[in-house]
Amino acid sequence: LTMREAAFGRISIPDPERPRYVGEEIPMELHLYVLEQLMPQPTEYPVLEGVKNAVFRDYSAENPRQRNFAPARARYREIDGRRYREFIFPTAFRATVPGKLEIGARQNIAIVTDGGRASDPFGDDFFGGFFSMRQTGSHTVEFEPAPVLNVQPLPAAPADAVNLGLVGEWKLNSRLVPAVAKVGEPVSLELILTGDGTPETVTAPKLTLPGFRIYPPEVRKKAGNVEIKYALVPLQPGEYAETLQFAAFNPVRKEYDLFPCEIRLP
Repeated sequence: LTMREAAFGRISIPDPERPRYVGEEIPMELHLYVLEQLMPQPTEYPVLEGVKNAVFRDYSAENPRQRNFAPARARYREIDGRRYREFIFPTAFRATVPGKLEIGARQNIAIVTDGGRASDPFGDDFFGGFFSMRQTGSHTVEFEPAPVLNVQPLPAAPADAVNLGLVGEWKLNSRLVPAVAKVGEPVSLELILTGDGTPETVTAPKLTLPGFRIYPPEVRKKAGNVEIKYALVPLQPGEYAETLQFAAFNPVRKEYDLFPCEIRLP
């Protein structure tokens, strides 16, 4: 059995053949397999290669030891009739420039190199038992390269839509609070987005509505959720009706999702 068979790594990316886009969050898992008899123990998190133009999701709240990875998990797995210890390192990143991504990784581990006992200097079985020991050493595992990813630039958003800067599969709900306005008193336009994708790329676009003074928005974001609040101050009385169109890029459909937002304000 060679060390290449006893300890190896694989990089898993879902749907690797699909084109990716700048700003799209790409989930990835690194799987380290080491023969159980070697009693493996990773001494560090994997070192990634080929991802210079990328920003990783920040896992520091979950994993203070390594902010680029979610906490690792381990399990046993049988491969080709051999029992391996499998270590799984989840992460996610987004490319900042278009082009090809050729991702590799390596990892240092501590292993048992000799499970037998040390030689007995006195030629006696009793002392041989006394001197038995395990010898440990270190080994660097080179992961199999991940499939090459083709990262494409984002297309331009529709001219009649307000681009939110989000990439992923999102849904938008909007509301006005209160539903009836008074001249000179602010009304809150709230946009609530939920979905699959990083909120870090969101841009709070400037809005222009005739008859209103609009202040810069407040933005709150966390994983899978973005809230944008605009303060609208009506400058004149009347029945106001307007439909705004917001846009977020859907990388699976390869086009922008459009979200109409009706503003009806007496």
